Amino acid sequence: MGLLESIDAIRQAEGEHLVDWQAAAQAAMASTPRGTLDLDDTERHAYHDAVVEAKDAVERVVESEIYLPPRIEILDRHHWIDRTAISFERIVDPTMPETTSPDVARSINTTTASFTLAVLGRRVVGQYEPALFGTPEDRALYVVHPNILTMADELGVPVAPFRRWVIHHEVSHAAEFHLAPWLTDYLETRIERAIGEIFHGHLDRDALRELTLAMTVVEGFAELLMDEAIDEDVSHLRDRLEARRAGLGPLTQLIDWFLGITAKRKQYEWGRAFFLEVAHERGIEATLAVWERPEHLPSSSELNDPTAWIDRVDP
Repeated sequence: MGLLESIDAIRQAEGEHLVDWQAAAQAAMASTPRGTLDLDDTERHAYHDAVVEAKDAVERVVESEIYLPPRIEILDRHHWIDRTAISFERIVDPTMPETTSPDVARSINTTTASFTLAVLGRRVVGQYEPALFGTPEDRALYVVHPNILTMADELGVPVAPFRRWVIHHEVSHAAEFHLAPWLTDYLETRIERAIGEIFHGHLDRDALRELTLAMTVVEGFAELLMDEAIDEDVSHLRDRLEARRAGLGPLTQLIDWFLGITAKRKQYEWGRAFFLEVAHERGIEATLAVWERPEHLPSSSELNDPTAWIDRVDP
């Protein structure tokens, strides 16, 4: 499979929506090496044990039992692309108008979606799927085995500790959605408002701001929780990731900006700095107050001034 197959999948894009997600997935898979899922029993047990270990460790930190999603899967790149296209379709299509636009417009949109899936399919190492606009049964935790192998090799670190680090991070995300039962509805409401307004020619700045702040909190808290839960110093992994990112070429940096990857990294850093300061001032248990109710989410000014958030929420 390759460029010709990818182009042919785009050419056959059809349907009532602005993106043909099935065609986008097919095109992305045609241009993306599947990667190996040839795991022996030792490797499969290592993944299982890492998930159990991460769950126990996170529960000790938050002092509460957490529930993992019903599906925990080891994927290759094509599996991840297929599942993520389904998630994108579930999120985007209900808020997008049906279209009678020319086939060329649908092809352009499908090409953009395919490009996004292909790039991310080579880079995502793990993912917690909260099943936005889905059902609880749609929730899942994924690890992309070929990308874990590739990334560990690029960072020059053993696979085992890198795998543990990735899984601790995704289990930390699962813990957030367990601690905050309101979070899924909160995100869905703002996504629906933001996307719906964009496709009607408007920009709901409030929805976009609230969505950005919520995701900054989600990413930052997961970083803190992961570091607290894992029983080893992982600063060297974070340092090597940062060094790798700094060494990316200009084209890759442009792609990262276009896909929002650069903004996501800033969310990690901004949110993590906020929670580190709260934990320093009041202890790790004080950070959990952020999940008690939506009103406890910090504002943008409070993210820059954690003491103001502490004074308001009084955790």
